Amino acid sequence: MAFLLFGTNVAEAYTTRVHIMLANDVRRNLIAEGGVGLRLQGSDHVVLLSSEDSEAIMEEPLAFRAGAVGPDNLVFPAMTDGSHGVEQDPYRQCESLYEAALTRTERAYALGCFLHGATDAIAHHFVNAFTGETFTLTPLSTSRLSSYHNVVGHIVTEATIQEAFVETDAARFDAGQLEHSLPQDFILRTYFALDSAVWQRLAEHPNAKLETARAADPEGDILDWAQNAGLGAWEQIALAPVYVDQVQAERAALRTFIEAEIADMQDPSSERGGELGVAAGPDGTLGTPDDTTACTSGCPSLAARYHVFVRILQPRLDAGGRELPSAFDALSDAIGDQLHGFLPALVQVIANLSAELNSPVAADGEDHGFDIDASIVSAAFEPVTDWADTLVDTTSSGFDGLADTITPAWYEDLSLFFQSLGVDITVGNVLRVLFGPLLDQIRETLVTEVVGRAQVYLEELKSAYDEENESWHLAVDTMLADSTPADADGHALERILDSGLYAYSLDLTAAAFGNHEVLLVDGDPIAQGPASFDASYTHEWTQIGRCSYLRDAVFPHGTHLAALLSFDLAGTWLDSALSDDSPAECHDGDLDRFGDPSAETCAFTTLPELLENPVGSVSRAYPPEHGEGADGCQGLTVPGLPEPPAVEPDGGPGATGDAGDTTPTSDDGGCGCATPGHTGGSAPWLLLVGLVGLLALRRRRAGAALLALLFFVGCGDDDGDTAMMDAGTPMDSAVPMDAPMTDAETPTDAGPDLRQELLEALDGTVWSGLQARDEGGALVERAYEQHFDAGELRWGEIRNPYGPGRQRVLRTFNPSVMDRELTVDSTVMIPTGWETPEPLRGRRDTWTFEVVDGDPRQLVLTDTETGIEETYAEGAWPAPEGGLLAEVRVFGSTGAVYDAYCGAGFSSWEDGPVLDFARGTSATLPLAEDVAAGTVLGEWADGVGTFAVTDLDGFARLGGTELSAQANFTVRYTGTLSHTGHLSVREEDDSYRRMASWVFVGGDVGGSRGSALHEIYHFTGDDDETVSATPTGDSVDIEVIVVWCSTAGETAFTLQQSLTSASGPWETVGTGATAALDAALFPPVL
Repeated sequence: MAFLLFGTNVAEAYTTRVHIMLANDVRRNLIAEGGVGLRLQGSDHVVLLSSEDSEAIMEEPLAFRAGAVGPDNLVFPAMTDGSHGVEQDPYRQCESLYEAALTRTERAYALGCFLHGATDAIAHHFVNAFTGETFTLTPLSTSRLSSYHNVVGHIVTEATIQEAFVETDAARFDAGQLEHSLPQDFILRTYFALDSAVWQRLAEHPNAKLETARAADPEGDILDWAQNAGLGAWEQIALAPVYVDQVQAERAALRTFIEAEIADMQDPSSERGGELGVAAGPDGTLGTPDDTTACTSGCPSLAARYHVFVRILQPRLDAGGRELPSAFDALSDAIGDQLHGFLPALVQVIANLSAELNSPVAADGEDHGFDIDASIVSAAFEPVTDWADTLVDTTSSGFDGLADTITPAWYEDLSLFFQSLGVDITVGNVLRVLFGPLLDQIRETLVTEVVGRAQVYLEELKSAYDEENESWHLAVDTMLADSTPADADGHALERILDSGLYAYSLDLTAAAFGNHEVLLVDGDPIAQGPASFDASYTHEWTQIGRCSYLRDAVFPHGTHLAALLSFDLAGTWLDSALSDDSPAECHDGDLDRFGDPSAETCAFTTLPELLENPVGSVSRAYPPEHGEGADGCQGLTVPGLPEPPAVEPDGGPGATGDAGDTTPTSDDGGCGCATPGHTGGSAPWLLLVGLVGLLALRRRRAGAALLALLFFVGCGDDDGDTAMMDAGTPMDSAVPMDAPMTDAETPTDAGPDLRQELLEALDGTVWSGLQARDEGGALVERAYEQHFDAGELRWGEIRNPYGPGRQRVLRTFNPSVMDRELTVDSTVMIPTGWETPEPLRGRRDTWTFEVVDGDPRQLVLTDTETGIEETYAEGAWPAPEGGLLAEVRVFGSTGAVYDAYCGAGFSSWEDGPVLDFARGTSATLPLAEDVAAGTVLGEWADGVGTFAVTDLDGFARLGGTELSAQANFTVRYTGTLSHTGHLSVREEDDSYRRMASWVFVGGDVGGSRGSALHEIYHFTGDDDETVSATPTGDSVDIEVIVVWCSTAGETAFTLQQSLTSASGPWETVGTGATAALDAALFPPVL
């Protein structure tokens, strides 16, 4: 448990279930107010929200709930220092998250983050008082040594609050009320992306530690630095994107290493080159597979290294002579693809654990403080453990298996070459030298350091909770009893929906939604404002706490702990009997107790510094008056709450009764106006802004439009209640499409609305065309479709809509006008399960769009950075008019599919696993897969090179498939043949090795081997047997499945059909066929 010294946080203030319950209550409040705003508890004040925020909360409840527990899930459940802690500026993280949101779902999630932070600010003042201090793994009780004691106290106190809500209304905690959905793409783009402002803020300090370790050991690798940086478990997880990026960079550098190795071994003046004696072979070119060496038998390891290195970089050729990726590229890309899968797997684990930790609870008297055990942890971690299982065993045999799986023909040829030289060294021996260190880093850094420590932490915490929770329950119950108001027969948690704790939590949330700035600090948050979700007194550091005109509305009973433990009883406010407030957590020479707070004793310090000199505060949990540099009142406007007080003409403060409660809104004492979510103020230009804002008005509620007009004409009444249409949203934000602008809404000199014109021209349209794009340094021409949903601002692209190499890319897009120039910003999103390459996630581009009238219209897209222009014609890419639908699936050189046929003997093979795999119904997932419509079977035979997927009919068109497998794959063909009452099938007089095919027709399609019309399964031999059928009707469904093995050898295979007679004429199977396009194989992009 040494890593606990560096801090790992499970502080929640409220349990995650209660956070979700509060999100539901906020949403209900908003709906009850007609979507206009949030009414403060027991108040006439309604905090006004922007229409975009209101719609996000009301229409996306699952994402809003997920955001409400988001900070407790990240960077990992029960490891929340990065999203809560005093050095991570968590409220600014929420704002960065909000600014990064591209969709209504993402906006709802980001708003949930603010809810979490606002409610934590209230609840932690309560919880920390009951547990003696802010959440810590180094508590006072152990003089700042590692212990779970305080952690358990926090969990028990939070569970007690949850139990109070459950006892009041258990229906709030049933499955439907707790269901939530994490927007995993958004989380990956923000919390686990190096260029994200959220990640940069969260990981600033862990990253600095890693850089210090790197600087101290520049010759080390990422594993050395991760192990020597003194990182806690949460910090290891936060740095996972760095680890992935570093290992990917090292993978890319391997090619340079191989090339340098080859050059050195060819150089006769080098030690190895002089020993090896490399010479060009019969082709006369050095550095090709036929090179000779002078000491093959005398230096077998060196000779093997040279030949593997030379051959691993050589391009492979398919039967048609097309160049395939080299074995190095195939192997390296396979490892790279595995590596790219780690972060999505990690986020799926987070989603799994969040679902478990927020499962329904009932008023059953059971303890639900820490509902997690080893079996739950194990099951939740399956996405990452499954991912880890795909990593290659870094033994020589493991690399032999990798090479045999990814490039079987290359592996077999090289193995035979070594055998011919009498060299007792396997290909795996040499590949291990290349890729072994890389994979060791992946396994140790990501699996052991990141995931392993997370798993251990959860298990240790559960054990400590089971041991200590009873004593903590007794302590909490005693303190609650002592807090009971003098004239009451129970404490506040027994009337929790009427308590200050509940009211302040919702009301601070409402104020934060109205203007985020009440929780934000432009300077140093530790010195100036709300710095932590975890600390006591955070609510006093907010602008609500600093400004009396806001404090009186939001915290009407004061900010003392007693206000939270008081409650309303039939209209009478009963004050708690507590006199003590939460402790001011400032050390004055002792590690086991706090001293008297002062600027000196409360100065911020770190734990290592405190252990050396026990003076200062590690939590920043103390009232603002004990700090240096705390912000005074900034005079913010929260729409719907009282306006800032006026200031004297000379700029002096108004009489507010608050030190620092000064910032004015106008010299003449007039009203101040602000956009919800942004800093307020008043100025004459607001009227002009209001008129310009109306130009963008489309489908808005009539009431919201009236509120907007009233807002711009005059800001509020005596209570400061204001309203604004679309406050907080840039002028070029999303505009619904279904309400035309009227003449009355548009000034006569406004000119064309370029943004609106483009959205109307694009909405619901599809465009297509051939485009040449760079793929690995070469221009490859493919077909592309562009789809647009202007209402949701979504842009979908499909590459090769009917295969091969089909790929979807989803973007959000936002047109904007600057100086009468229209540009479009886009960001790539990757929905869960999509085939979009992981490196594209979050990619941002800026474009110009031009719609050219004509028949058909044309769409011209220009990338403003590269200047590359693409032109599309309106309309979808045409579907193939005939042929079969072909599905290719690749399997490994081990496992159930391989063992069933390719690895089996003549008498031990079985068809079931192969047929299931080919049909996509097997438990064995393919290593890779592709699909193409409009194909026939064609001839399968080696030619210039070894037969490959690229030689299949249809798989080389439109830039071709991205698969390069030359063996160990299945192909399933399906379609319908028109006939006149006869169908014959034969395999032409060919030779084949270790392959098989089955033909099913009519009602037998999808059946087992016994129902096949035609079958080939011999491992050697010729078979030109003709089988016939007399199907009824004028058409018949057909299914052909072929399995192609790694030892196919000199196989030649041609399957033919005749629709006339058993004696021909013969044609390739699939000629004249048609095929339905299965939506599961060709899914839409929008």
